[in-house]
Amino acid sequence: MNGRTLGLDEIAAAYRRIGRSNYRALEDAYDFVGEEIGAEEMIRALERDQIVLDAAFFVLIFGQLEQRVASLATAGEERGSGRRHFTSLLAAALPGRDERYRRREIERWRALRNRAAHGEEIAASYSIGDILARVRELQERIGQ
Repeated sequence: MNGRTLGLDEIAAAYRRIGRSNYRALEDAYDFVGEEIGAEEMIRALERDQIVLDAAFFVLIFGQLEQRVASLATAGEERGSGRRHFTSLLAAALPGRDERYRRREIERWRALRNRAAHGEEIAASYSIGDILARVRELQERIGQ
């Protein structure tokens, strides 16, 4: 790796490729249930792998979302205005009552991300498509 920044599209493409590969392996394992000893263990392992994969990509994509929230919140501010808590950045980036649902949604995702990122809990599933859509929406708002 050359240390360059990963963009949202690269992360989304990698998730699709790796997810499809894991899905194909899982399909193959299902084909062998009852025919081969150990197929059930393989299926459980592949299902766990998919959950870990989803959690890892959720953490990466949420980082992209945080960047966009910070960009929206601090647009027009001078550099060096100090660090602000994510909740206040989110309120500044998505102000008003009509954005209440989006703020709550992102706060729920942040709680999921924090638990996964700190090894506390990995959820059974993550809404990868939803968070990708939200990041792209925020990206359009800041004109990237």
